[in-house]
Amino acid sequence: MVIQATPVRVALALLLATITLPCMAQTDSDMRYLHAYLGWSSPNDAWSVAADNSTTGTADIEKLYRADVIGQFTRSTGPLEFGYETGGGLAFTGDRHAFWLKQENGELSGKVRIESQFWLVNLYLGAFASYRFGHGVRAFAAAGPYLGIASANLQREQLSTAENNQSDTSTKQALDLSPYARVGLIYTFQGDATVGLTAQWTDNQWDFDEYGEIKINQLQWLLTLGRTY
Repeated sequence: MVIQATPVRVALALLLATITLPCMAQTDSDMRYLHAYLGWSSPNDAWSVAADNSTTGTADIEKLYRADVIGQFTRSTGPLEFGYETGGGLAFTGDRHAFWLKQENGELSGKVRIESQFWLVNLYLGAFASYRFGHGVRAFAAAGPYLGIASANLQREQLSTAENNQSDTSTKQALDLSPYARVGLIYTFQGDATVGLTAQWTDNQWDFDEYGEIKINQLQWLLTLGRTY
C-alpha cells in the first residue's frame, strides 16, 4: 500500500504533528474527556473512474457511516485547557455506483458500474484547546494528522456503447495521510455524562487503481456522546 496524498497535505499533517508532540510531552497520562463521534455523510462526486486516457466519470457516495472514539488528555485545572487527543474508529459504505463516461468532446462513450464494500480505519493524533463556560457547557477545537487505512471489495463492470462489456472483481487497499480539524460544543450532565455536536473537516484521497479514486473534502456534523473524568 502506498500513501496517496499531495505534498501540501502531507506537509500540513507533519506540521500539525510537530505541534501535537510537545503537547504530549507536557501532558500527564490522565484522560480528562472521552468522546464517541457518530454520524454519516453523502460526499458529492467523491468517486471518480477513468476508463482510458480520454473518458472519465464521477459518482456520489450515498451514505458513509462513521464511528470514532477519541480521548482528550490534559493536566490543566482552569476553565481554559490545553492538551492532546488520540483515538480511532471505523467508517463503512456499501453501494453500487454508476459512472457515465464522457469523452473530451462531451460525447457519451459508455458506462462503468462498480459495486463496492468500502471499509475505513481512522487514526487521529492532534492537539486540542477547550474552554469551560460554566453550567456544564464546554467548547473545544482540535487539529492534527490523520491516517486513513482503506480496504475495498470491488466488482467492476464496464458497459460500452458497442456492447463489448467487461467485468472483473478485486480487493484493494490504500492509505491516506492528511490533516483533520474539529470543533465541538459539549454539555455535561450531573454524573459526568456528556452530549454535544461536533463539526469535523477532512481532506482525504484513496486510489484504487482501475477501480477509481475516492476524494472526500467536506465538513461533517457528528453526534458526540461521552463522559468527563
